[in-house]
Amino acid sequence: MYMELLKMLRASGRLRTHMDLLEVSCGRGGGLAHLVRHWPGSIKATGLDLSRNALEACRRNYGQIENLTFVHGSALALPFPDQPFDAVLNVEASNDYGDYAAFFREVHRVLRPGGVFLYCDSRRARDARPTMQMMRDAGLVGEFRDITNHIVEACRLDSDRRVQLIRKRVPLPYWLLFGKELCNYAAVEGSRKFEAFRSRRRIYMMTCAVKGGA
Repeated sequence: MYMELLKMLRASGRLRTHMDLLEVSCGRGGGLAHLVRHWPGSIKATGLDLSRNALEACRRNYGQIENLTFVHGSALALPFPDQPFDAVLNVEASNDYGDYAAFFREVHRVLRPGGVFLYCDSRRARDARPTMQMMRDAGLVGEFRDITNHIVEACRLDSDRRVQLIRKRVPLPYWLLFGKELCNYAAVEGSRKFEAFRSRRRIYMMTCAVKGGA
């Protein structure tokens, strides 16, 4: 999804010679590090996460990348002044925040005029339109792409690999206890999450929204 969002940024015409980028909820940092390594130009990237353990892993694994730093903070109270970033990135994390509108307002606050919000996540079907409206109300304007059918096909094609990876990494007692839930987390074919996407009870959407829409 990181590279797909980069494609959307390219297509928008908003890719600049140099960009200051923030990822909110960078997790263990692998996605952001991959994006930085393949960025088509000059970039200074910051990864933010609420988990100090995740940030320790980020610094341990990717601290050698000169144009990449990691900071601790909340998505609902970003620890930055107004307008330091050209782009804010958020990949499959916002469902955990509890207040989408507050998050979108914070994204708007830290973006420079004309800055972009690269965003993807899933929602229950009935919540998709209200989420889009909350983003627009925050001053972030962009066209949403519904890629649910692609997500279903990708999960189906990758299910065997995901199951084998889980079984390889998870000790047998934990597999016996939690294997079904882990497969659901990974959206393996036949799991509740997979069926929610397949039936379109859950929608996966992505956007490259612009601050102010200018």
